[in-house]
Amino acid sequence: MQQARGPVRPAPSTAERRSSGLGAPFDQVQMRRSNMGLILRHLRAGGGRSRAKLAAETGMSKATMTSLIGDLGLRGLVSQGEIDRDGSVGRPGTTISLDGHDICGIGLEINVDYIALVAIDLRGTLVREDLVAFDVANRDVESALDAVARLVDRALTDLGTAQRTVVALTIAAPGVVELDT
Repeated sequence: MQQARGPVRPAPSTAERRSSGLGAPFDQVQMRRSNMGLILRHLRAGGGRSRAKLAAETGMSKATMTSLIGDLGLRGLVSQGEIDRDGSVGRPGTTISLDGHDICGIGLEINVDYIALVAIDLRGTLVREDLVAFDVANRDVESALDAVARLVDRALTDLGTAQRTVVALTIAAPGVVELDT
């Protein structure tokens, strides 16, 4: 005869999970997105390698890896390269490498006496670099933001003309930032 272990509690709702700090459970789309990000980070950190090696490193199945690599390839983020003959038994794999030459992010630095902009593609290759002398310390906020907007607008136009897609913009500002104003 088994002893009763107490009342059975239902699984917490999404709202209860959020309020308790547990966070919402991942759905299939979120998990797929997270796994694609993991693959991209592995390729960025360690260079190209076969699907089998990526699957072993990430703990994903080979079938999942093949599906995710297919999606990443359709998005232009990875490309297939040379045959990978690592000396092991079995069919050689194809090297998967980070691509993303037409996808970039912009970094913007607002400093005391200049505004700088760089655009870098997914591989980390510098695509664009601009430096504009601007006395930020002695100008009002509106004129500084107007100068930043002109620089970003010019970069977005030129990158669009070059058929590059900007997916992120990061801004670095010197000193203390007053968030309220």
